Order: sequence, then C-alpha cells, then structure tokens
Amino acid sequence: MDTWLRKWAMMVMLLSSIAGMRTTTLQPLITVEFATIGLSYFNETKGSLPFSAPSQTIAVRDANQRYGHIFNFILRPRYELSVETCLAAADNAPHLVAEWFYGNHWATDTIPIVLLPGCISAESLVVNYFAASENLLLITSTSAAPIIRDKQLSPTFVSMGRYTSAAYQAFYRSILTLYGWSSVYVLVDDSSVAIYQSVAEDFTKAAQALPDRGQHLVVQHIRTPTINVLQQSLALFRTKSRVMLFCGRADRLRLLMVEAYKYNMTNGDYVYIAMENFIYTPFYGLMDWRYRDEKDEDAREAFASLLLIRPVDFNESLTNNSTLSASEISRLSLLDYNMSLPLADQPVQNFISAYLTISLTAEVLNRSYTLYGSSRLHSGVNLAEMFMNQTFSTEFGEVSLDEAGERIVGLTLSHWDPSANTFQPFLLQPPDAVGFLRLLQNISWVEGKQWPVPNEPVCGYSGLSWRCRSDVLLRAILPTIFVITCLCLAVFCYICYARFSREHLADRQTWWRLDNLHLTERRLPINQGLNSCSYSTN
Repeated sequence: MDTWLRKWAMMVMLLSSIAGMRTTTLQPLITVEFATIGLSYFNETKGSLPFSAPSQTIAVRDANQRYGHIFNFILRPRYELSVETCLAAADNAPHLVAEWFYGNHWATDTIPIVLLPGCISAESLVVNYFAASENLLLITSTSAAPIIRDKQLSPTFVSMGRYTSAAYQAFYRSILTLYGWSSVYVLVDDSSVAIYQSVAEDFTKAAQALPDRGQHLVVQHIRTPTINVLQQSLALFRTKSRVMLFCGRADRLRLLMVEAYKYNMTNGDYVYIAMENFIYTPFYGLMDWRYRDEKDEDAREAFASLLLIRPVDFNESLTNNSTLSASEISRLSLLDYNMSLPLADQPVQNFISAYLTISLTAEVLNRSYTLYGSSRLHSGVNLAEMFMNQTFSTEFGEVSLDEAGERIVGLTLSHWDPSANTFQPFLLQPPDAVGFLRLLQNISWVEGKQWPVPNEPVCGYSGLSWRCRSDVLLRAILPTIFVITCLCLAVFCYICYARFSREHLADRQTWWRLDNLHLTERRLPINQGLNSCSYSTN
C-alpha cells in the first residue's frame, strides 16, 4: 500500500513538474502594446475608431493565437469624448500619444507601437515627429501625410492605407500626359468628407509637377453644392476647360451631371472625372445614376461622359471571408463604441486595412525575433525598414509596400458601359509599375465623337475663336490684304519710276551723239579724187 502511494505521489509530482515547465515555456516573453489613436465619433469619417478598432481587436486576437508563445499583443484605444471632428482629432492626437507614452512605466520587455486609423492625414503629420524622436513604429490604416516619403523626417512611418498620394499623383500625371490635357477645371465640394480635399491637393501637385506646356489649372471650392451654385460652376467651366475633376460625394456628383446634361455639356465635348476609393453611402453617397426619382433618365445619359478612378482591389464584400466576420465587427462596434453598424453597408476596405496594421506588424516582429532575437524589436526604425520593399501574403491577397513603407495599390480608369450598365476599366496602373499605364480596352466615346476629348476645341472654349467665325476672319484678313496690296503698288511704281528716270538721264548726258539714222554716206570717184589733188615740188 505504501509503495503504491509513493508511486502515485511521484507520478503527481512528475506531472506537476511537466505542467509547470509547459506553463513556463508558453508564458509570453515580450509584450507589444498598440495605442490606436483616433476619434470615437463616426459622423464624419470611417477612419474613426468605431470603424477601425473592431478589426484591430480581431487582429490582436488572431495574432495572439499565432505568436502567443513569443508575444503578448494588447490594444489600447485612446480618444477623448469631447473631440468630435477630424480637425480637432488631428490637433489632439499628439497630446493623446504623449499622455499614453509618458504616462506608462515601460518594462524592458514591452514594445510600444502607435496606430492611426487615419481620420485625416494631418494627424499623421504631427504624430510622426513624436514617433521619430522616440523611435516608435507608427502605422496608419487609411491615409498618410506626404511626409512619409521623406525617410529622413519619417524613419519609423509606415502606411497600410489604400489611398496613397504617391500612386495617385503618378496616375494623374500619366493620364494628363497621355491625353494631352493641359487645361483642367477642379471643382471641390468642401462640405464633403476630408478625403476629397486631399484628392484635389494631390491632383494639383501632380499637374504642377509636369513640364511646363502651358498648363492652366482652375481650382474652385464650393461650400454648398446647390443647383444654382453648380450651374454657375458649369458656366465657368465651359469658358475654361473641357476636362473637369469633381472632388465630392457621389450624390452631389450625380446632381452635377444632371445639370450638365440640361446645359448640353454631356454631348461628348466634355469629360468629367471622379474618384471612388471607398464605398460607404452615409459618407460618400451612392455612385449610381439610379436613385429612383425623376432625374434618373437624365442621369443615365449624363453618366456616359463620366470616368471613375478606382483601386484595383475594388472588392467590397466580406461574405466569404472567415478572417473578418461582418457580424463580429458589428457586435464589437456596438459593444465598445455603442455604434450600430448595418451589416449590409460597411466600409470593408477600411476594415481590412485596420486588420493588416496589426497582423503584418505581428508578422514583422516574429521575423525580426527569428533573425535577430530581441535586440532590434525596440527600434521603430529597424521595424519600419522590414516593411519597406516587401510583399506579404495575407488572407485578402498580396499586400506590397514600396521603398518608403507606403502601401502600393493599383489604379484603374473606368468608363460607363451602357450595355453592361456598370463602369468598366479601360486603363490600368499596375501596383508593380507605378507611373506606367496599360490599355485594357478601347472605348467608344459619347455620340461617336473623338476620344480623347481635345484639350481645347477648334473654335476655342467660348466658341468665338477667329478660326471659326467668317466675319472675324474677314476683319482679320482685310487689313493684311490692304497692306500687301499697297506694298505691291509701291514696289511697282518704284520700278517704273526708276526705269523712266534712268532712260531720261541717259538722254540728257549724250545730247552730242548723233543717231546713225541722221548720218548720210557720200562716196566720191577715185579718179576725180586723184585729179583734184595738186602737188608742188621745188
């Protein structure tokens, strides 16, 4: 009996020892704390925390399951309820980051990382300086300030956002060069969300960076896009250009196109360009001519003159994705931020970008730990460099970052195809060839007119060019004809006068000469001549 008890006690001790060893082995070695800084309200942009934080929560959970034997990932949302707008969030972001960073007593085995959902790019601009000075990895999930391209000032800055200024500016330059459009009218709706102002700024920079070929860029900002305001804008547009870039919500774009149709400005002589980077009706409107109202028919005709710039990965469905569950995102948004997010209308690509900020960071941390141990994990510069010029295989497809740590997104230019009743891409800027265009298909322009639309009509923007008006042409030519005629007459008179003067002068200078006609030849007989001669000799 005692022997049996001793054996049983030894077995229990052995199992306890093994369990203790296993617990020690599985205990996280390094803590990674993500501070996600943003806006707790969702009435202005989907870059706010109620949209992005649920995806980040899911990403933290997945990362702990995958790398929990080495890392312990923690998410710390940071916001203030008193901050309700993106501009206020940008001003408040440095305070929130500093409060979080300096308010913690960081253990040597803890890695702090800053995440920005990207309410507006200005917040990344101001937070970037703080992150660089403290050598903290900084990652945005929507948009990034252009300073990310300067690695001297932004050595720790990385972006997973789908809107990348560098790619869009290269696309704009390529389109303007390809079609020879040097005069462009940019209409900016300031009452739309902030991303459209960034679009206008990027387009302006792209146009100004082109070689000087007489570029004429008109940028007009409107605050209230009423019918009267849009009509005034169209009237000005008619006299300045034939190419318009509209930066604003899709429903206001439709209203603009309807008014253009009424003024016969969708007849193939004009082209309208818009950007659709995201789908979320409350913020960006519905990009469609079908609103089931009395303007549908006019809008359908007008959309034939509209071109759309879209990302290549324009897939707005999470139906078949097991990593990000739409129902789970909605549940977390309601639980953490009291926001009811409809399952049928969600900004999918922002969810994916927010998820990638954590999932790819976890992958980079694991790779750095595998290669170098823990020596480089606390350096934001070293971690940022491991993102640059890399392609990652993810559940959503391949994700590539360029030499500045900015996500590379392919872009397309699409036209309205009435037969398919949708927009069809016809130009592609591949993600691996930024600045180069690939023709996907030829397009038939409105009413069979010339494509591309000429930069300037033959008769000028106002139709009053002298090349197309006979009365103006006649008035322009008559003075020229008169002057030429007078010159010809003067030359003729001069020649005649010079010839007459030369002949008259010759006559006066040779008055003593006799004309041969006035001379008479008289011959004498030879003998008579000799006989008449007398000689005398002495």
